[in-house]
Amino acid sequence: MEKRNRLEAAGIPVFFTEMHRSVAEAMAETVEKTALVLQNRWGLQSPANCEVHVLTDVSGFIEETAPRRLRLLVALAKPLWRGRAERAFQIAGGWMLPWPGRLAVGVKPPDLLAKSKTELGERLFKPVLDPLEKVRHITCHELTHAWTVHLRFPPWINEGLAMRAVDHMAGNPTVREETSTGATLDPSVLDSKAYRRVSPADHDALLALYSSGYWLTRRLEDHAPGILQELLKRKRPPREVAQIVTAALGSSTSPAGS
Repeated sequence: MEKRNRLEAAGIPVFFTEMHRSVAEAMAETVEKTALVLQNRWGLQSPANCEVHVLTDVSGFIEETAPRRLRLLVALAKPLWRGRAERAFQIAGGWMLPWPGRLAVGVKPPDLLAKSKTELGERLFKPVLDPLEKVRHITCHELTHAWTVHLRFPPWINEGLAMRAVDHMAGNPTVREETSTGATLDPSVLDSKAYRRVSPADHDALLALYSSGYWLTRRLEDHAPGILQELLKRKRPPREVAQIVTAALGSSTSPAGS
């Protein structure tokens, strides 16, 4: 196995091989910026035992980041999870694995990201021409998941927060403005099981869910920042989160509106 190098950023290690040093340096810089966004804007604290990896081999990433006490079990179960993991790896730009006692973030380098373009991503996000900037966006997105995983948020706000964190880290909105059309405060969007009911092949339905999550979170942050701060303080049942958000935003069907 090729030697793994390590950089430190905001107390979080970034692991990489020498050929990806420039990518790892961009990721480490992003870790620093993301930590400031999450701490200063939302009062979140860095989780213990969080690490970031340049992701080139999904099976290796899973096996290497597994806690020592689980590695034999993970290895024995590999025939069960490998196929699914490799299929997901073909389209995912980054992963966050919430192992017991360890949070592992993996982000693909630019050459692999170029092979992972999806219709959903192209319809949801504004184009990013700089390959390293794309790495920065995904690093921030996945790191936000790591910092909020303990809250067990419903998927809509979980994804919405990650996308908003990228906006703040990048200094400009990264989601296409036209996705606000049709974004709603519909109960089906707030349902914690909504994402599981949609087929991965149904890009229209997925786009509606992800865009609604983003615009709802953005509106909540812009118009009820105190409510968002309260939600970020502790874990709550999904139904309670939905009730708080509905009360804060009213019954408007246009979360992108003023």
